[in-house]
Amino acid sequence: MDSDNNNRFVYRMDKKSRGTAIIINNTFKSSSRYFERKSGNDETKIHARLQDFEFEVDLKNNLSRDEMLNLMIDTGKNMTESDCFMCIIMSYGEEGIVYGNDEKPISMKKLMEPFKGDKCKVLAGQPKIFIVQACPPREQNVLDNAENVEYKTQKIPVEADFLTVFSVIPGHLAWESKEKNSWFIDSLSETLDEYHDSLRFQKMDFLRLMTRVNNKVWQKLKSKKHFDLNIPYITSLLTKFIYFPEK
Repeated sequence: MDSDNNNRFVYRMDKKSRGTAIIINNTFKSSSRYFERKSGNDETKIHARLQDFEFEVDLKNNLSRDEMLNLMIDTGKNMTESDCFMCIIMSYGEEGIVYGNDEKPISMKKLMEPFKGDKCKVLAGQPKIFIVQACPPREQNVLDNAENVEYKTQKIPVEADFLTVFSVIPGHLAWESKEKNSWFIDSLSETLDEYHDSLRFQKMDFLRLMTRVNNKVWQKLKSKKHFDLNIPYITSLLTKFIYFPEK
């Protein structure tokens, strides 16, 4: 493993369970004025990859804002001792927020709050990974009529051991293939597939793996000459390296 991979610098991954991975896949009615997101097979592919890494995967389709929040609260409360937690959200979103299937916004801060160390003690000091595939609704002013405009300025919680990955820089569009698959989720699935159950992956920490994902997205953008689009961006509040050794 990497020379940094010793007990002081690596999250412990010796619990009985790898942990829960929640996938929220929100699609929207084609009749909507602002929202029209059709699903390819992103959720199926990433579901399989996370199972490869021994996560207990829970796929949820078309959740409202309140259902997303309640799911996070319930999961945080009922979390058993495990290595880590992962949540992948595929929906519409803007800086600091995502939308439920009811087209109502919720801040990422609220969705992540139940996993902070003082609320989810079994995950205190362990990594919490949030991956968001989202781009703005067709009309940027959709928030003008939202119930709580403060969502516009919400950020991720300032606490250690969180890793957040967003498919695009705020305000930019995410690119889809003709099959309606996200290039970001596609690249993530490909990278996990390439590295799972291999010695190469055993030597690679998760943050470095996400850099490989960025490279894949960038190569696809270059091949289509879409230089005006953006690669995913990563915010790390991790205090150690994440490796996923086999159980």
